[in-house]
Amino acid sequence: MDNHYYYLLCAAIAPVIAGLGYIFAKDRYNKEPVGMLLKAFFCGVLSIIPICIVEGILTLIFVSFFDQPSVFFESFWNAFIVAACTEESFKLYLLYNLIWKSREFDERFDGIVYGVFVSLGFACAENIEYVLGTLLEGGAFAAYYISFGRAIFAIPCHFFCGVILGYYLALAKFENVDKNDKNARKGVIFKGLFYAILFHGIYDFILMYQAFSQRSVGAENNATSEMSNIGWGLFLAFLFFNFIFWRYGRKRINHLAYLLRLNSSEEPSAFVTCSYCGKTYALNINACPNCNQLTEKTILAQNNSSSDSENQNLHKLNKYYSKHDI
Repeated sequence: MDNHYYYLLCAAIAPVIAGLGYIFAKDRYNKEPVGMLLKAFFCGVLSIIPICIVEGILTLIFVSFFDQPSVFFESFWNAFIVAACTEESFKLYLLYNLIWKSREFDERFDGIVYGVFVSLGFACAENIEYVLGTLLEGGAFAAYYISFGRAIFAIPCHFFCGVILGYYLALAKFENVDKNDKNARKGVIFKGLFYAILFHGIYDFILMYQAFSQRSVGAENNATSEMSNIGWGLFLAFLFFNFIFWRYGRKRINHLAYLLRLNSSEEPSAFVTCSYCGKTYALNINACPNCNQLTEKTILAQNNSSSDSENQNLHKLNKYYSKHDI
């Protein structure tokens, strides 16, 4: 039992360390202070206390008001309201208060870095709770099974939820948002919260609907074939959803990592400063990736062309660089 305890503790923590190491390595040019990263991580760890309290209250409310809820409604409540809404709201609250006014939050990619550290801090505490709790209740085999499944799916879910929260927090601080309009900034921040809750909720909903459906069908008529069909169908839907979710999160990482490379001073001779927004961009591009203003070279080339050609070039450039304009 003692050996299993230490092995499972390592199994619960290892995927979290892998996620932290990955995002730390992506922040190549201006590393965040280790002290701030540890603070973000342990804030996430400690957030499990208020989150469990709120989730317990919401569960009691549900049990008190609904005697025999449908499988769909029970899954929806537990997935979106109890789990996703509570956890992502606390993560965003901690993330915002930790970095929004901090001088360390000076690049877009920093939002993703701190978002992941806060999110995986909570995921680490939750993973230890699940794995060791399963060891006590179901034995070593069930605990290893849970640790493997959570390493593949649950930890990446929290990882990419942290990416989403940090990504939109960075957009609210650095992108083309009216700095004097607090509602505009809040709108961008809450957009990130909405997407994090949506993806987290769908993830939990599929798993909970599968578990509650099998419980319901098994209790009513012991229809093993029907349970099997439900399980396989939801499992395939779960795999497809994770593919979409991970792809969405990786695009956000790659987008800000691309801008991070452009804003770096690793090769100063290859970059110039935009006179409009003050950010740097590569010499060989046609518009600033930060504000989409055309470079001086592009403007001079257009001035030497005909009016029709100028409008066509401007239309093509705006269409191309709109991909980077959030």
